[in-house]
Amino acid sequence: MLLLVLIPLAAALACLFLKGRGALEGVTIVAQGVFALWAALLAFEASNGAVYFGGDASAPLFYADALSAYILCVIAVLSFASGVYSVEYIRSEVARGALPAATAKYYYVFLNLFVFTMAVVPVCGNLALLWIAIEATTLVSALLVGIYRRAGSVEAAWKYIVLCTVGITFALMGTFILYYASSEAGSGSFEWSTLRQMAAGLNPATMRLAFLFVMIGYGTKAGLAPVHNWLPDAHSEAPTPVSALLSGVLLNCAFYGVIRVASIARVSCGPAFVQTVMISFGIISIMVAAVFMHVQRNAKRLLAYSSIEHMGIISTSFGAGGQFGVYAALLHVLNHAIAKPLMFFVTGRTYCRYHSVERGKVKGLIKALPLTAGLGFAGIFALAGAPPSGTFISEFLMLRALADGRHWAVLALFLIGGTIVFYALIRNFGSMFLGKEAELKPEPSNFKFTPWKPAGIVMLSFAVIILALGLHVPGRLDSLIRLSAGIVGQ
Repeated sequence: MLLLVLIPLAAALACLFLKGRGALEGVTIVAQGVFALWAALLAFEASNGAVYFGGDASAPLFYADALSAYILCVIAVLSFASGVYSVEYIRSEVARGALPAATAKYYYVFLNLFVFTMAVVPVCGNLALLWIAIEATTLVSALLVGIYRRAGSVEAAWKYIVLCTVGITFALMGTFILYYASSEAGSGSFEWSTLRQMAAGLNPATMRLAFLFVMIGYGTKAGLAPVHNWLPDAHSEAPTPVSALLSGVLLNCAFYGVIRVASIARVSCGPAFVQTVMISFGIISIMVAAVFMHVQRNAKRLLAYSSIEHMGIISTSFGAGGQFGVYAALLHVLNHAIAKPLMFFVTGRTYCRYHSVERGKVKGLIKALPLTAGLGFAGIFALAGAPPSGTFISEFLMLRALADGRHWAVLALFLIGGTIVFYALIRNFGSMFLGKEAELKPEPSNFKFTPWKPAGIVMLSFAVIILALGLHVPGRLDSLIRLSAGIVGQ
């Protein structure tokens, strides 16, 4: 099973030596497709017990339990979708001269390498490897953020590196403090399984400090306010398929580190402390995002702040805990990972047609691109948590968890923030989709977007999935989420 995470790495190395656009595209799509199928197989196997593929079972370097497999499946599905969408999008960017053909080659190299670094995160067997993997995602994805080599994209890439590296240094300190806590209780260890077994014997004061450092550190990478400042610039400057990966997958990889440590801290220092910290970060993120979404004119920056809001929802739901809270948070991970890339793909298509995603420059999209606008409306209502969508189900379950825990003030703040977010989404995207059709710039002749081409199929599929999850969660998926919730929620 270790070969699973090496598939994207092999694809990156192949793209480095291949010539010809078709070969680069083919290798990327085939590799990501095989990766997705293998991840599904691993999820099936991990649902029957943890899978070890590095070191021994007592101290594994790499292993996958139900939670690992669940996150890995999300990574694989989004990576495959972004790889497919990249073909037509990058062709369009090369055709209009925004991206040199030579640079497009390195786009595929970095894209596959980025997927590899993210794939390593959920299968790490200990804290030290996890920290290295998450730091590696920063370094590789920064190359994609700045790939256009414009002043704005280079600045965004540097800002991303600096802020996330500072943040992840806090996570490193939290990792060392957690190791020290385990040393106090017996023998020092970085292994998840060992730390979980000895969690009840860890010093509560030391563990509170460790969790705070980890929450701030990985929370920075996950886009939680008030340590979110890198995210809007990076998401808005990156190529659209990369923005989809940053928002739908990378943020979840960082938050994965938080919930692993939280599962230990819940036992060692009690659930109340972890609950307070996670809900505080979550509700602050929701309110900050709601305010900034209201004043955005650039669609990609608006979606970036929406990501901050949804990570706040996930953190709040995890913090609420209980029978519904952790399940709702994990379900929302998937719902957001489908709805947000769908909207980034919609804005990418809009950009290829209008050469802009500014609210004042895009009008009448529903007349110019009716399919794209229709899918956009589905994505908007999903991000707003409106029925029938998967996000409505997960947010409703979160509200149930908050009510069960009698967190009435938090529940009220979420409803206020959610109302502002709904208005911001409708106001901004509504003005772009409706109204008098704007004058269109010539579209590159080699990029004819149709529903039966790969990019259109991906967008249609995502819209169907997010709506279907609002009606029914399949039994196999429900079982995997329940097993994952049991790992981190006990």
